[in-house]
Amino acid sequence: MNNLLKISKEEHYTTTKQETVYNVLKENINNGHLKPGTRLVLSRIAKELGVSEIPVREAIRMLEAQGLVVITPHAGAVVTEMKLEDVEEISIIRGLLEGYAAKASIPYMNQDRLDILYQYIHEMETCLEKNDDKAFGRLNKEFHNL
Repeated sequence: MNNLLKISKEEHYTTTKQETVYNVLKENINNGHLKPGTRLVLSRIAKELGVSEIPVREAIRMLEAQGLVVITPHAGAVVTEMKLEDVEEISIIRGLLEGYAAKASIPYMNQDRLDILYQYIHEMETCLEKNDDKAFGRLNKEFHNL
C-alpha cells in the first residue's frame, strides 16, 4: 500500500497529536505531495500516522481555516487548489513580513550567525544550479528559522 503522506525526518517540536498531524499534512500540501483535489480520508491518515481520527479531524479543520483544505458535508475534505492571484498575494505579504522580521532581528545578529546565513545562501545557490528543490527547501527553512 502506498503511503498517502511523506513524513519528514525533521522534528516538529509539537506538544499534541493534533499539532503533529497538522504539521505533517501542511508540509505535504506545501511541498506538493498532496496535490490540489486530493481527498483527505480521516481513517487512512489516522492509520498512517498512528493516531485516532479525532486529532486528524481537528488538524483538517485548522487547515480549512487557513484555506488549504475545503470540507464539504457528506463528501469530506479535499486539498484546495490555489489560484495564481492567491499565490501572488501571499508572496507579496510574505515578502513584507520577512523584510520586517529581518530588520527586527538585526540587534540579535552577531558575526557567527551572519556567517551561517551566508553559508546557507551559498548552499541554496548550489541547490538552484543542481535543481535540487528538496535540499533548497530544507536550507531555506533553516535560513529563515535562524
